[in-house]
Amino acid sequence: MDDIAEVHPELNIPGSVPNDVYSKVIGPDTHGIVRTLGKRATPSFVYGPVYKRAQAEKRDFDARVELEVQKASSAMKIEMAEKLAEAQKEIEAMDKKLSEAKEEAKEDKKQWRENYRKQK
Repeated sequence: MDDIAEVHPELNIPGSVPNDVYSKVIGPDTHGIVRTLGKRATPSFVYGPVYKRAQAEKRDFDARVELEVQKASSAMKIEMAEKLAEAQKEIEAMDKKLSEAKEEAKEDKKQWRENYRKQK
């Protein structure tokens, strides 16, 4: 490993970089394993409750987001139902006005005919 570091100084970067000296000698890092500690050293084993706590916090956050989405969705459904009911009332009122206008037109037509016949 030291020989590679001397020959290729650009690869001598500390940390988990895909092209560093350690990766060239040992191979690329695998998922769920902490570098240089072996196959049994998982992030939750090494970092302990912090790693698990972060996962729990993410689950809690996701649950809160889901709850907020459900609340917003319910509020929107209620609002849309109210608007639909209001629109239906307006339609009924317009239908009633239209019926009244038709009746009035019939009466006017009847009056006009009677007046026309009287003039003859």
